[in-house]
Amino acid sequence: MKKRRLLELCGALFCAICLWVYVVTVVTPDDDVIIEDIPITFAGENILRNENNLILTNRSARTVSVTFHGSRVLLKQLEEEKSSITAVMDVSMFTSERDYSSGYDVIFPASLQDGRIQMVECTPKTVQFTVERLASKNVNVKGLYDGTLAADHVIGDLVYNQDVIKVSGPTALVDQVSHAQVLVGGKDLSRTTTKEVPVTLIDKNGEPLRSADLALSATDIQVTVPVYLQKELDITVSPIYGAAATPDNTEIMIVPGSVTVLGDPEVLTDMTDLNLGTLDLSAVLSEETIEYEIPATNGILLPDDTTKAFVHVSFEGLQMTPFEVHTVELANVNEDLEASWEDPGIVVTLRGPTALLQSLKESSVHIRADLSDYRDPGLFTVPVSVTVDSDSIVCIGEYTAIVNLQYPVMEEPEPEDPEFD
Repeated sequence: MKKRRLLELCGALFCAICLWVYVVTVVTPDDDVIIEDIPITFAGENILRNENNLILTNRSARTVSVTFHGSRVLLKQLEEEKSSITAVMDVSMFTSERDYSSGYDVIFPASLQDGRIQMVECTPKTVQFTVERLASKNVNVKGLYDGTLAADHVIGDLVYNQDVIKVSGPTALVDQVSHAQVLVGGKDLSRTTTKEVPVTLIDKNGEPLRSADLALSATDIQVTVPVYLQKELDITVSPIYGAAATPDNTEIMIVPGSVTVLGDPEVLTDMTDLNLGTLDLSAVLSEETIEYEIPATNGILLPDDTTKAFVHVSFEGLQMTPFEVHTVELANVNEDLEASWEDPGIVVTLRGPTALLQSLKESSVHIRADLSDYRDPGLFTVPVSVTVDSDSIVCIGEYTAIVNLQYPVMEEPEPEDPEFD
C-alpha cells in the first residue's frame, strides 16, 4: 500500500514539474529579440522627384535594427515573419535643399499589429539625409573589348542596342559623369558575338563613378562584337579579247595587285580574289589605264585608302593604222536601178600585228554596201561592212559610203540611112 502511494506521489510531482516548466518556458514569460537589417522605405520619394525635382542623397542608413519585447511564442512568430517588417519614413514634406534628420515608424506584420509586442530600442533612432536638386543628362556609351581573338581575326566597332543612356541624380554628381562604359570579354573569338554587359559610369578623370544616388535609364546594354577574318586577296579582271587583241600580244597590269580585307569568316575563308568585272579589249584601242571601283560585296570591308583599282593595258607588236580603200562592193541593188559609188575612197582604221599591216594589200580589204533596203532612186549614205582576208587584222570603227541610185539611161537608137531608089 505504501509503495503504491509513493509511486502516485512521484507521478504527481513529475506532472507538476512538467507543467511548471511549460508555463515558465512557453506560456507566461516575456523575452527580448533583436531583428537586424530591417529595410527603410522612404515614402514620398517619388513625389519629391516628380513634383519638386528633388532627390535624397547622403542617407546615413538604409536599414535599422530593432529590439522587440513580448512572449516567446509571439517573438518566434515575429522572427518567422521578419521579411514583412519595414521601417517607413515619410520624406514628402522635406522640400527645401538642405540636410535633414528624421525618425521613422516600424510597421509590424499584419498578424501582430495588436500591441502584444513592444519595441524596446531602435538603432539608429534617426536617419540623416540631404535633399538636393535633381539633374539628368544623356551620356554616350563607349565600349572596350577586353579579351583575345583567334589568329588572323580582328574586331570591328562595337555595336550597342542603345548608344546613349540617361543619368539622373544630384547635380554635383551628374556633372562629374563623362560617359558610360561597357567592358566586353571573350577568349579566342572567331565569330561575331552578342552579350548583355553591365554599364559603368566614368567620370571626367577617367575613373569609375559609383553612387547609389545615381540612376541610369539602363543598367545593362546589349553589345555586339563584330569579328572579322583578315585576309589578303588578289585583285583580278576578266578580259574579253577581240579586235586583234590576244593573250599573246596584250599585257594587263593591275594596281594595287592585292588588298587586305576584313570580312565574315564564313564568306572570306574560301575567297582568293576580288574580281573587278569584265574588260572589253576590243574597246581599248591603244595603251590605256582604266579606273575600277573595287567591289565590296558580302559585307567585305576594304581599307579606307583602297577603294579603287587601276587597270593598265598595253599591246606588244600590235598597232593601228589608217588604210585607204578605193573599191566598194554594191550588193543587192534593185534590178530597176543602177548604183554607183560617189566617194573617191574610204579611209578605215585597221589593227593587227605590225608586220602584217605593213605587207597588207588593198585587194585584201573588202568593203561591202548592202542596198537591200534602198528601193528608190536617190543619193544615200549607206553603212558598209569592212572585212580583211587575215584573221589577225580587224577593222576598228564604223563607216559609210555615198551611193547614187538612179534609173538606167535609155540610149536613143541611131537614125536609119535613107534608102534611095
